[in-house]
Amino acid sequence: MTDRDVEERMYTRRQWLTRRAILAGAAPMAAIEAVASVAIEHPDWDLDGERKTLAEWDIAGNGS
Repeated sequence: MTDRDVEERMYTRRQWLTRRAILAGAAPMAAIEAVASVAIEHPDWDLDGERKTLAEWDIAGNGS
């Protein structure tokens, strides 16, 4: 898998938020828990249905 394949793959909001937390230094389980907490704070977000590329999520900034 090339870097381009990774960039063009579609990710859910949950995957993007988890990845972002891990890259910021969170342990994987802590990242999962943090995303669950964010989900409670944002019930209007579709964490598993909406899919975008990493670049699209990064442009959005906060996943919205």
